[in-house]
Amino acid sequence: GQPLADYCLSHKVSEDLLRSIGRAVGVIGSCLDREFREVPTELDLPDFTWDIRNYSKVIAANVHLIADEELREIVKSQAQAATEAVRGLTLPCQVCQNDANEYNIIIGQLKDETRGVGILDFGDL
Repeated sequence: GQPLADYCLSHKVSEDLLRSIGRAVGVIGSCLDREFREVPTELDLPDFTWDIRNYSKVIAANVHLIADEELREIVKSQAQAATEAVRGLTLPCQVCQNDANEYNIIIGQLKDETRGVGILDFGDL
């Protein structure tokens, strides 16, 4: 197969393919939810950059890297608004794949014109 990003350079992405991608992502999410009803201690990493619960720390530590001052202020403002919106809420938490991007989605040729979909994720090493 090939990454979706490369596939898109020479093929039109059909609604059927998009449905297959959505189905694959959904199946992975369901399997992870069944396997990890509670987040295992070894996966509960308080400083893990890609854990959405750490967004405010990550943004605060990196927002200065945005050269465009107007955009930097928008990012700061939206991060603050998000923090205020969830303050005091107890939100559900689960293990999720959360990285189905055009380089992690693999498109393969099956019999006839059917396209197979796979998801690769080597983790954040």
